[in-house]
Amino acid sequence: MFSAVFRYPWLTGNHLSVDAVLSDYRRYDPLNDFREHSREVTPWVGHWIGDAGRVAATVSWFQMNSDRDGVTLSPDRRDEFLRVGIRGGFDTRDSWRDPARGWNNELLVMWYDGSVFDEPGQWPLIELDLRRYQPIAGPKNTLIIGNLVSWQDGQADVEIPRYLQYRMGGANSIRGYDIDELGQELFGANQWIFTLEYQREVIPLREFRFGRWAVSAGLDAATFVDVGNAWSEPDDFNRDHSRTGFGVGLRFLIPAVNELRTDIAIGEDGGVIFHLGVGDRLSAQRGRLR
Repeated sequence: MFSAVFRYPWLTGNHLSVDAVLSDYRRYDPLNDFREHSREVTPWVGHWIGDAGRVAATVSWFQMNSDRDGVTLSPDRRDEFLRVGIRGGFDTRDSWRDPARGWNNELLVMWYDGSVFDEPGQWPLIELDLRRYQPIAGPKNTLIIGNLVSWQDGQADVEIPRYLQYRMGGANSIRGYDIDELGQELFGANQWIFTLEYQREVIPLREFRFGRWAVSAGLDAATFVDVGNAWSEPDDFNRDHSRTGFGVGLRFLIPAVNELRTDIAIGEDGGVIFHLGVGDRLSAQRGRLR
């Protein structure tokens, strides 16, 4: 099992960018109760517009293999999709690694098509990701506001396979809930997640030297609240079907993974959950694997 991510934002000057995701996952999926063997090749070629605007396009390949019937859309236990997508947005953050001011917004439109490989499944995905980083009460305090909406037009379990539906809970969606529990209850073809997080700088991002070696690291403390929902039927997009969690945590800014997150959160049921996450959470909540 492996996943490789490549990013090169300035291939020629500061205009052409290339991102790529290459993965081969072999794992047991407890939420959908099957052994997954999935493969993905997703290259993005982008262009920066001015100092903040960006646009990118992809032609992607995704394949899912299951060890049992009833998981894939195809009766042969294998789904295969060509994905064509475009995304655009603007990024005014003052730092890519530890932003304290600015916007990072993106609109993604992607088309899934299994007919290219004589497989079932055709539907669009539209995703709107809005993020604001706002300094408050001095430069060491940042308020982070995130709002993510993912919408897929199709019938769940008929046109949209269950493994590509969204499940709530865990470190990368609504904190305060175990994804193995809430994910069995709150899931669907669409999702909405709102996050409000206050971060306080504890150790500023700086260079630490160990003999010949030097690393850039820092530490932030955080308190947060998450609100979210996942639904397939329009009637389920309501307050009663949503969940809220809140808590506190630490953000270890370290090389390679960028950010290591430790959170203690409480859900509406009063249960206390410890979460461990890697990477920026607002980016991680867009991933298929949580």
